[in-house]
Amino acid sequence: MFASRLLLLLFCGYINADRSLHCDFDKLSLCDWRNDPQANNVWLEGIGDIRAYMDNINNTVRLLSRTYDRDIEETGCFSLTYTMYSNDNNAPILRIYQKPEYVSLENLVQLSEEAKKTYLIFEDSKNLREVSFNSVANLKKFKDNFQIIIEAMATSYFGFANIDKVAILQRSECDAAISAATNPDPLRCGFSNNFLCGWSNDPQASQNWNAGSEKIYAFLNKINDTVRLLSPTFDRGLQETGCFSLTYNIRVDYQEVLYPTLRVYQKPEYLPLDSFLELSEEAKKNYIILEPKTYTREVYKQWLNSVAVLKKYESDFQIIIEAISTTDFAALNIKSVAILQGSECTVA
Repeated sequence: MFASRLLLLLFCGYINADRSLHCDFDKLSLCDWRNDPQANNVWLEGIGDIRAYMDNINNTVRLLSRTYDRDIEETGCFSLTYTMYSNDNNAPILRIYQKPEYVSLENLVQLSEEAKKTYLIFEDSKNLREVSFNSVANLKKFKDNFQIIIEAMATSYFGFANIDKVAILQRSECDAAISAATNPDPLRCGFSNNFLCGWSNDPQASQNWNAGSEKIYAFLNKINDTVRLLSPTFDRGLQETGCFSLTYNIRVDYQEVLYPTLRVYQKPEYLPLDSFLELSEEAKKNYIILEPKTYTREVYKQWLNSVAVLKKYESDFQIIIEAISTTDFAALNIKSVAILQGSECTVA
């Protein structure tokens, strides 16, 4: 709630500012932004937002800013309040590019996906179920005047994207916006706003993790009841200096002395989930990065934090959080997950 109010105050302070730098799309206005005529669909103006309806795979919309002065990029960042969803699990892909003036729009659009990453400052592809989030991305230092491009592309036969506000901020404005941002980052998720940050339940498990306002929780009601939380696929580069952090607690019936088995696996992308689940318990040990062993009766009253160093696979990877009940009742809560880097792992 505080973060939402802080973001509102930040944007309210821009009323008298350059509307090409700060826009809340009121009064059916695009604030000097415009649709890209090369795209095969358009952003539609609303009152207080713009939206795009994409009705076919690869249907694309692009919103183009005017050209900004290079001085803005030195201490600048780009803030976006948005949501998107689809009728299935294939949410649209939302990308924000910062295009230097020396690269033409036509050339940028024709680049390979790998080459486009040079200009990418933000990307999201999660089904947000109409919940609005705010992201903040630092501007790249191209030493040239630049343009911001907001692109959404459908990955199924229906996709929807909505933008409430955009802003180019400076210095302390960026610090405040980053602190208040609610971008559902799967690398660092506090499970707020009843959202899983791109993580998902394994439909093959017997129970599900449920989203709460500040945590996720699961109830195991019989012996061998199982829940699994699956991360998106993460880039292999995160493994080099990375670790995984988990904040959780566990509750069992007061008469019980047995706690559920909680394990965190790091599964390489080349190993399909079905094949992984069919492995023997002995073979699965090769992929365990975290398995807390010691609990006390007070464990349900406090949050525990565990950190594990990531394995070094020559592959992208997925994190799997699994709990298996050893009694007739257990309740588990997860407050946060994070993939940290370098000195962050030492501090954690």
